[in-house]
Amino acid sequence: MNAGKPLERRNDESTGNRRANLATEVLDGDSDELIIAIADRFRLTVEDLFDDVRFVEDLGFDSLQMLDLYAIAADLGASHLEGIRFDSLGDLRTLCWPGRNHGHDKSSDPGKCRPSGVGELGDLTSAVRGSVPLTPPLSTEAFELALPGSPDLPFLYALATSTETGYRWRYHGRIPPMDKFEADLWQNVLAQFVVRRRADGEPVGQVVCYSPDINNGHASLGAVFTPRVSGSGQALQVVRRFLDYLFANWRFHKIYLEMPEHNYDTIRSGDGKVFEVEGRLKRHLYHGGRYWDQLILAVTRERFQELQASDTDRPSADTENGSGYAARELG
Repeated sequence: MNAGKPLERRNDESTGNRRANLATEVLDGDSDELIIAIADRFRLTVEDLFDDVRFVEDLGFDSLQMLDLYAIAADLGASHLEGIRFDSLGDLRTLCWPGRNHGHDKSSDPGKCRPSGVGELGDLTSAVRGSVPLTPPLSTEAFELALPGSPDLPFLYALATSTETGYRWRYHGRIPPMDKFEADLWQNVLAQFVVRRRADGEPVGQVVCYSPDINNGHASLGAVFTPRVSGSGQALQVVRRFLDYLFANWRFHKIYLEMPEHNYDTIRSGDGKVFEVEGRLKRHLYHGGRYWDQLILAVTRERFQELQASDTDRPSADTENGSGYAARELG
């Protein structure tokens, strides 16, 4: 069974040669481990996995499956992968074993991929083995969550209005004047953060908890990221950290995310594992010349705790909406 959409096989001669030599290649010890782990996790055949196969374009991986690849790499001894994006199996192998030449020009700094220790790659449970902080840290290894201030307004305004992200964020394509945008920033919002790269402080996204119903124990979450971060699995690291923060600080039993139908494939593999689809509003949104359904997803406290418990057994690597935000990046 394929991990996502049907596998698109490329019929160039080099692909045939790679597969002809695969039996010898996979006996390369560590590389064999990586291929077997990926094949087993995603129910692929070894023949599907060769150096130039691309996880998203060829295998149809969504954001949650890309996040799983970070965890597989961590299991095999890689560390400091957060913030590093890879596209193909060869890229991932080079990151895991940077001292080896796997036939790729992309070389990795060995310091970025050394044996991992406790808590490497941002243990998303906010637990360091043996102790659980009362307040989850608002950072991963590559990103930090910071309160928005006046200097962040131009970046946040660009997220809300740009052609790449604005149609699926608060104003759904409308362009508000800056003074209205600033006045709306905290309207019906419980908590929000600007997501920054720790390496250079560059802002790459925004996460928001809004429409809180404290009495009944639920709220909604929205997240948006720049195109460079979206879809790689890195955004999920931040979203999960934010969920950890929300469940730790308020007695929510459920967090809702509203997602346009056309974005659902980015996190489809998480259905029944990470979230439940609790509702569907038919032909609720108009975009790209047609109407789309809007899906209502829910992450329960119990399911999130199960994810936390599973993450303590291995280090893991690293949503627009009806009243203003949308679920593009549960991924």
